[in-house]
Amino acid sequence: MTTTTTDALTQLDQIRPIIEEHATQGEIDRELAPEVYDAFHTSGLNRLGVPAALGGMEIDPIDAIAFFEAMGAIDGSAAWVLNQQYAVSSILTWMRDGLGEIFADPGAALSGVFWPPGAAERVDGGYRITSRVGFASGAARSAWFLAPAIVMADGEPVIDAATGGPDMIAVAIPTAEVQVLDTWNALGMRATGSNDVIIDGVVVPDHRVAHIFALPPRSEALTAPGYGLVPWQGVHAHAAVPLGIARGALEHALRLAIDKVPNFMQAPLKEREYVQTDLAKAKAAIDSASVYLRTTMRAALDAVDAGTFGPAEQIDLQLAANQAAASAEEAMRLVHHCVGTTTVRDEAGMGRRFRDLSTITQHASIQPGRWASTGKVMFGLESDWFPFAL
Repeated sequence: MTTTTTDALTQLDQIRPIIEEHATQGEIDRELAPEVYDAFHTSGLNRLGVPAALGGMEIDPIDAIAFFEAMGAIDGSAAWVLNQQYAVSSILTWMRDGLGEIFADPGAALSGVFWPPGAAERVDGGYRITSRVGFASGAARSAWFLAPAIVMADGEPVIDAATGGPDMIAVAIPTAEVQVLDTWNALGMRATGSNDVIIDGVVVPDHRVAHIFALPPRSEALTAPGYGLVPWQGVHAHAAVPLGIARGALEHALRLAIDKVPNFMQAPLKEREYVQTDLAKAKAAIDSASVYLRTTMRAALDAVDAGTFGPAEQIDLQLAANQAAASAEEAMRLVHHCVGTTTVRDEAGMGRRFRDLSTITQHASIQPGRWASTGKVMFGLESDWFPFAL
């Protein structure tokens, strides 16, 4: 049975007090509190991207957008860690023959990255992986780790005859077999624990390896069209988090403006015309970008169902993700303009949101460089963004 927006938001409401209680300490510790991870597990929310046939919640990608917006409005770091579990679990479905092992415990936490690729050496029955990657959100608390690698032979990349490019693989490794380094010292999203991970000669069996540009047919367990969109539904879930952070900041500003009388002024912020104007513009920016995400995802799901999914849908999906990040940044700028020094005071609840949004919009899937990546495809040129090649 799949999970709806209502189901997921009901679970989120139940664990919201735990997330809010530990948000400040999580930022100080540079990792989510154990209580938050436990809440993810007991609520089942860390199973959002796991197929229903394998014991997961299998949330529809459109419902996932709504969910991660709502969660981002509560706490960006918590939303991002859970978002990564959703995206990683979806990509792990590429491991057609390894699904039973990977999802034996569908409640197990997952983590992973998709760049830079390490080196993979062919050995009997699998590949030996050597790599160091960064930005591994939540890796220290995960059971499985997803990593990319390029197959090498005699010090040179192995070329895939079908694509003409390097044979790039994704591998699933028990996190107990990798080393998580305490390296996460960042401007924002501090509680994500996005540390570096070292993979030192770990041998991964073939059933936990996917050749990214030569994927086999999907498992019979993956009937929903969303699994035909991997990794695009993850890109949209990524884009929903900054929209949620911006929405949370806007809601905070609207409450604040009712009573706050700025220094050297006589009336509360709500009576200032520039505040009325800017907060209205912020709402329009967030809401329109949110609709754009859902609209393009709906069209993409319909195309997968019809067997017509291709570059046109990919372009629209990435543009919607780009616009979500840009709109979130613009909305935060407007909110910051309105609330003044409240943004710079952590105890006011705005500083963390400002830092988190400034950090998360640099993620590879939604950073400004993706505009050009998409524009290249619009001109029929080869893009530097790997989802366009899938």
